[in-house]
Amino acid sequence: MIAGTALHRELFATPRASEFFELRPLQAQTGQPADKLDAVVVKELMDNALDAAESVDGQPDIALTIRDDGERVVITVTDNGPGMAPELIDQVLNFSVLVSDKAAYRSPTRGLQGNALKTIIGIPTALGSHDPVVIDSLGIRHTIRASIDPAGEVHIDHEQAEIEATPGTTITVRVPPRRPTRWDLIEGSFGLIREPVQLADEDWARSFALVNPHAQIRALHNCAEPAEPVSYKPSVGDAWHKPLPTDPTSPHWYDTGALERLVFAHINKIRRGGPDVPIGEFVRSFAGLSSTAKAKTVCAELSAVGHLSDFEAHRELVGVLLSAMQANSRAPKPSVLGQVPEHHYQACFAGWFGLVHRADGTPRFWFKRATITDGTVPWVMEVALAETERPGKLFYAVNYSPSFDDPLARLALAAGDLASTGAASFLRQLDAYPDGSNNRAAAIHLISPAVSFLDKGKCTLALR
Repeated sequence: MIAGTALHRELFATPRASEFFELRPLQAQTGQPADKLDAVVVKELMDNALDAAESVDGQPDIALTIRDDGERVVITVTDNGPGMAPELIDQVLNFSVLVSDKAAYRSPTRGLQGNALKTIIGIPTALGSHDPVVIDSLGIRHTIRASIDPAGEVHIDHEQAEIEATPGTTITVRVPPRRPTRWDLIEGSFGLIREPVQLADEDWARSFALVNPHAQIRALHNCAEPAEPVSYKPSVGDAWHKPLPTDPTSPHWYDTGALERLVFAHINKIRRGGPDVPIGEFVRSFAGLSSTAKAKTVCAELSAVGHLSDFEAHRELVGVLLSAMQANSRAPKPSVLGQVPEHHYQACFAGWFGLVHRADGTPRFWFKRATITDGTVPWVMEVALAETERPGKLFYAVNYSPSFDDPLARLALAAGDLASTGAASFLRQLDAYPDGSNNRAAAIHLISPAVSFLDKGKCTLALR
């Protein structure tokens, strides 16, 4: 027993905002270790840039630059979207709430992390950098410096300055270079020379180009070979279509729980002063229900509900609303999810790795697209395989966005006598796995409006 005055323990509140600025929770949120957080920055900025460009229904034109200035890795992404309004940036910098236009909807959209820009603001701080994140948009330069004190309180310094207005948005993030994994002994007058550190070594520009045939993506990595800009040009015309962020979602893509989340997301916004949407207007926002006649038919099933706020007292009627909307609209076919054409995969593999040809002159390239409907929820899976002249790689993607890891990692796969868990293991049994030394290339792309993940980093899909 220690003598002395009894200790009165104070109750201290640690801000949840610190989760975006400390290494361990950031790794949990992104699903990636510290030495890959630079790649997280690249991926999330590219996802947001493509979504922004598509929201104006134009051809995405995205520029990615990764530059080592000797002290920092400088990552810059520019898009040709509508730009980020100052009010949106203020919302991003409010770390007490998550701000997302994706999380409550069922739609085949990219990313789906829901807090990507918040993690991007926090990553430099978590990695020990005091450099600002800079956002140029709509004629304003936002210079954002973040810090966290030992008690977990986050401090944001947000400066704004007028600049020449240019189309779209440019975001620049500076992070410390990756630590080297080994040291090489080199004889000579200089003694020990450190091996160059590979920066954001996942080839994100190429990976995004593979599953976005409509986009122009320009990339410059001054530590890559060759150290000059590389341009990936569109391979499809205006007739090609994929779901856009502005497209209405189908009621057939929801179950009762998912529609409840959307309805009560609206209700929470109403509590904070947002508009109370009439139920008819809400119904007409869904695909296949835009006509006034159909909306009236649906609303006739809900006499106790005039506005979305009424569901707070009648939550049980959300299921009635869903049934009525589904009964008065057609379930979309899987084809509405879009597709990456076979010729695009083949041309990419041929240009990047070279294709081996058979004796009859045909390339050793194989492609399969399967469409599946789980209840009323459509899925598309695209698989491309090739025997190549040079070592290729394995590309994973979900909803037109490259994935860090195998999204099928926990799914049991079988074909004839072959059985495995996960796509990588399955491809190994077929001698089709690109291991970096053999001459193989492969791509696996899944598209669905109702993807569900088993991990916070949103890498592994929950599939039956």
